[in-house]
Amino acid sequence: MNVNAALQAANGTDLLKQAVGITLLNTVKDTQAAQAATMLRDFAAAQHPHLGKSLDIRV
Repeated sequence: MNVNAALQAANGTDLLKQAVGITLLNTVKDTQAAQAATMLRDFAAAQHPHLGKSLDIRV
């Protein structure tokens, strides 16, 4: 999505364009938040269950 166009529309004087721009920005924000949550959930699921729980040290 073109965020610059949405920002220009939100800052414009035309009320319809402004309303559409604000709605578009909210949609983009929600989509980005959902994608970030999915990436974090996938990253957590990909970790080894014992990672960081013990240390193997040999001297």
